[in-house]
Amino acid sequence: MSKKEIAYLSGELEKTRQELKVFRWLGRVCASSINIDGLLDKFMGLLMKIMKVEAGSILLLKDNRLHFKIARGKRAKPLKEVFLKLGEGIAGWVAKTGRPVIVPDTGKDRRFAHRFDRITGFKTKSILAVPLKVNNRVIGSIEVLNPIGKPFSRDSMEMLASLSSQVAIGIENVRLLEETKERFSEMSALFDVSHIITSSLAQETLLKSIMRSALKMLEVEAISLLLVDEVSGELVFKVALGEKGQQIKEFRIPIDETSIAGWVAKNGKPLIVNDVEKDPRFNPGYGQKVGFRTKSILCVPMKMGERIIGVAEAINKLKGASFIPADQELFLTVANQIAIATENTKLNQDLRDLFFSTVRSLIAAVEAKDTYTKGHSERVTEYALLIANALKLPREEIETLHLASLLHDIGKIGIMEGILDKKEPLTEDDWKVIRQHPLTGAKILEPVRPMEKIIPYILHHHERYDGKGYPDGLKGEDIPFYSRIIAIGDAFDAMTSDRPYRKGLPVEVALAEIEKNKGTQFDPVLADIFVKAYRGKK
Repeated sequence: MSKKEIAYLSGELEKTRQELKVFRWLGRVCASSINIDGLLDKFMGLLMKIMKVEAGSILLLKDNRLHFKIARGKRAKPLKEVFLKLGEGIAGWVAKTGRPVIVPDTGKDRRFAHRFDRITGFKTKSILAVPLKVNNRVIGSIEVLNPIGKPFSRDSMEMLASLSSQVAIGIENVRLLEETKERFSEMSALFDVSHIITSSLAQETLLKSIMRSALKMLEVEAISLLLVDEVSGELVFKVALGEKGQQIKEFRIPIDETSIAGWVAKNGKPLIVNDVEKDPRFNPGYGQKVGFRTKSILCVPMKMGERIIGVAEAINKLKGASFIPADQELFLTVANQIAIATENTKLNQDLRDLFFSTVRSLIAAVEAKDTYTKGHSERVTEYALLIANALKLPREEIETLHLASLLHDIGKIGIMEGILDKKEPLTEDDWKVIRQHPLTGAKILEPVRPMEKIIPYILHHHERYDGKGYPDGLKGEDIPFYSRIIAIGDAFDAMTSDRPYRKGLPVEVALAEIEKNKGTQFDPVLADIFVKAYRGKK
């Protein structure tokens, strides 16, 4: 091999080494949730050392103008206060055309804008400038000035272009990270999460409590509350108290004249039927299916203004007694209370749905960075709730776990796409970056006070039962309970999903791995519950 070839290969190797250095650095800083100014300032400092230049700047496009986001070099500070029109100067021309350029002598190039040298007192002799692009969209430009030693060359341009593409991804990453923090801050202002989770449960308890009181006051065998399903236009049971209450809740009742409840909902009038056998509107089918005999019914409408939102039914006066008008008046009063409570419950449910919808849109932004993990958070949530339901956890706890599971990987928004969609197995450096994501997730949620309850579950979902996990090496029951649940769902989905460098495992193989690693990677009790529940659902 000739000296010339050796020199060429050495140059290429050095160029690759420098690019890798910057790429690794970008991966680290993006994962640590640094702000855009901090990211770009550090990048420019590193770039000036690698490129060996006197000065450099990064300009970002906003409102069709270029703003000096970072300007380094002697007397560069005043540039932070000025902007360029798109197309003005070398940096403006590069941003407008999307093409890189070397200007060896600025005195001979008509595109060069002398006003910036007049502002700073700096003498610009030569410039290398490249566009900053994300998905072929120009977001700004990078320029380096006055090389120390060798003049700018095609190799210099290729290196800067390569590094600029990586820093553009970094900018987009950090921008997305900051935007996510802002969204969560907005959510903090809009939604009191703990109130959303608990008040719907409190409202449901309130409805049951009101209906229990009515059951005693009216002295009846059974009582039920049915609401109008706005999608199907049918009546559905919200509360059913009495001997066959749970079974009767399975039915849906048309709003028509084929049942007493349907007739009351259709006509908006209360109804007393003391002998159902003699009333053609009575439908015996519902009671026959669950083995309950209805003898008498008092049914009243529930209204918000003129709008019917449901009906309430009292069934079978005790001791064979009959319903009287006073019972109807009492039940109408109760129905008005229930209508208000029900409407509040609906408003709260709408707020809860909006909140979870907002969370899901943020998760979609994270998962859009890696097509192989699309739907991962929803699947992990499904597996976590499978365990929660098998444990018969209270609904409030299930809601908390639901939210933590959905958001467990929110910190991955700070990881470079080059790592997330890597086609080959990850290196140790890659893993160092990835292991930052629970910490990044915790930092994102930290300013959002209503989210503080779920932060520990997100921070510790990669801990192992034997203490060999991260970030804190917690062991056994020192790991938060919900983190131990999420860890099983997370690992199961990782095993059964395709990755760029391998196919997903068959379900039974993955379940066997969960069983094999209980007591080491996983909580042994929760692992057994998951495997049993998963096989049971099939």
